[in-house]
Amino acid sequence: MNENQFNKVAWLEIGSSNTEETQQFFNNVFGWDYKTNNNLNGINYGRLQESSEHHMLLKDFSR
Repeated sequence: MNENQFNKVAWLEIGSSNTEETQQFFNNVFGWDYKTNNNLNGINYGRLQESSEHHMLLKDFSR
């Protein structure tokens, strides 16, 4: 790890009861796409990202 990786936000997670609307908001504002992650044993998460750079996790609280 080089010195440029310190003192920066490394992870951000938000929850939403309306993930479709939240996905659309981040797509409209930042151009981020949503990628579903189904590998978490019943926890509904997705990634908001730009190309291959991962920006934020979005947890589905609608269930």
